[in-house]
Amino acid sequence: MDRILPRVSNRPSEIRQTDARLVLAFVCATAFTVVLNGTMLPVALPEIGSALSLGSVALGWIITGYFLVNGVAIPFFGRLADIYGVARLYAIGLATFFLGSVLCTLAPGFATLMAGRLVQGAGAAAVVGLGPTAVSLVFPAEIRGRSLGLVGAAVGAGAAAGPVFGGAVTDLFGWRILFAAGVLFGALVPLASRMLPRGAGSPESRLDLAGGVLFAFALGGALLALTRGAEVGIRDGVFLASVGVAVVASVLFVFRQATAPEPFVPRALLANRAYVWLCAATLLLIGVIVAVEVAVPLPLAQINGLGATQIGLVLAPSALLTVVWGPVSGRLVDRLGVAAPTALGAAACIAGVVLLSGFGVGGAAWVTAALVVVVGVGITLGKIATSTGVSLTVPEENLPSGIAVNEMVWICGISVGTALFTAVAAARSGAPDPLNPFHSGPGVGYSDAFLVLSIPLVLLLLTTPKLRGAGKKRSR
Repeated sequence: MDRILPRVSNRPSEIRQTDARLVLAFVCATAFTVVLNGTMLPVALPEIGSALSLGSVALGWIITGYFLVNGVAIPFFGRLADIYGVARLYAIGLATFFLGSVLCTLAPGFATLMAGRLVQGAGAAAVVGLGPTAVSLVFPAEIRGRSLGLVGAAVGAGAAAGPVFGGAVTDLFGWRILFAAGVLFGALVPLASRMLPRGAGSPESRLDLAGGVLFAFALGGALLALTRGAEVGIRDGVFLASVGVAVVASVLFVFRQATAPEPFVPRALLANRAYVWLCAATLLLIGVIVAVEVAVPLPLAQINGLGATQIGLVLAPSALLTVVWGPVSGRLVDRLGVAAPTALGAAACIAGVVLLSGFGVGGAAWVTAALVVVVGVGITLGKIATSTGVSLTVPEENLPSGIAVNEMVWICGISVGTALFTAVAAARSGAPDPLNPFHSGPGVGYSDAFLVLSIPLVLLLLTTPKLRGAGKKRSR
């Protein structure tokens, strides 16, 4: 296939429709595989621990380390794609993920497995950060939401299939086979170079390596502090050291950003008010992801007494709904713009977490499942709206960085939301009365934590008028 040439949002005649669909299929397939790899691993942790004689702390870092590296690497791939083009960096990301998968598959012990997971996290950053960019470059603005909605559907399918697939494969063939799908990425590297769009690409630009290193230390320190603080508390030495690194690196990064001729984060992004508001909306939306992925399983296990398989069945309807609701959400965004779907998504999420606070904690499992579906509807609609807005607001020369930074905000926000939820749940665990008058019975801490998650969502709802112009103005 001939290499697809640049962005066609205002030049649709420059690309064949078949080629655009192939790009979409390629991005969806790789996104599905990366998400599947992440969601099927937790159910295999007990067997991995038994096989490699690992304790709970080491097993936890197999998951945590992946996401720490992933969050830091996303903006690097975005900035490098600004300079060298999307196709080349996407291929490098797939090759990196392939290498990490090989290390994980063959790992004789914890050190090799941990190294493989860190390498996987770096490679997956290209798929997360550049996949939406590749799709945005080949589909016109009027159907951008629909195309990104299909990517969201692929992500939802991976999330839904992961626990079931992971459990079945682990039981039948062992945990090492779980990484085999990532090994197949090696065959996709040459396809990525040929199939995906180059984008604007400015080889004459330079990467601000010093700024990037400071950014990595600032972000990595903050993510590690949030993770460690949620696990062991704020008096821990690692937590305090991480906070110190994050603060110092952040100060130095701000100075570098202001003085570098070509800073790590393009100044055009920070000067774009619509883009800044979209990133803020993304940050405010993330608390509900925590409600689904982290918060809901805890009371189901501790109060309802459900096992891992039963909890998976409670969460499965929401994940499966994303497969159908993702494309529908994209069509709504194409028709209504960014602001209205974001507001509707925020409203659905508010209703879901408030009702979870009142009736989900300690209630019947089917009630929790239904409320998680409500939250899932809001998450999908809001995420696709903000992602589409970013793709339409940022000029092509900064599109990879713009989308990558927004995706990084999403991942960082999950860490913030997790820390917030666990802190409130712990602080209010011994409270005699819940903040939500509709809650009764055990689990006051969890009920109050769910209610607190509604606060950033209310702020999001109040700020959606700022998004009315998002996507309508774009430099060409």
